[in-house]
Amino acid sequence: MINKKILLAEDDLLDKELAINTLRSINIQNEIMHFDNGQSVIDYMSDINNVKDIGLIVLDLKMPKLTGIQVLKCLKENSLTKYIPVVILSSSKEHKDVTECYSLGANSYIVKPVDVFKYEESIRLLGKYWLSINHINFIN
Repeated sequence: MINKKILLAEDDLLDKELAINTLRSINIQNEIMHFDNGQSVIDYMSDINNVKDIGLIVLDLKMPKLTGIQVLKCLKENSLTKYIPVVILSSSKEHKDVTECYSLGANSYIVKPVDVFKYEESIRLLGKYWLSINHINFIN
């Protein structure tokens, strides 16, 4: 999936930098598009040319303008974006959030570890699985 971009929706700048640096440390070469609010994600993904370039969306739940759950719902209801894998990366481990995300079509739900080393390990595993191991057959 080297040609596909990663869309990272994260409003916390420290978490964003840590995620990007960790992905780079395991030689993930994909371009990483960063958005700090949910509305920007929807605006970007409303252009079919942008949709064709995205291979993975990593989505925080608690973001300004539109929440991650609202973004997930929009993405999975849209025939152009519904097959793009969406990994939720959130500090929330509330049952209702996890259940709602999976019911809306999230492909994975990862609770952000508080410990920085465990957070980095979660990002490494996320990157290796979704960008190296998992096979995605894109329809778009």
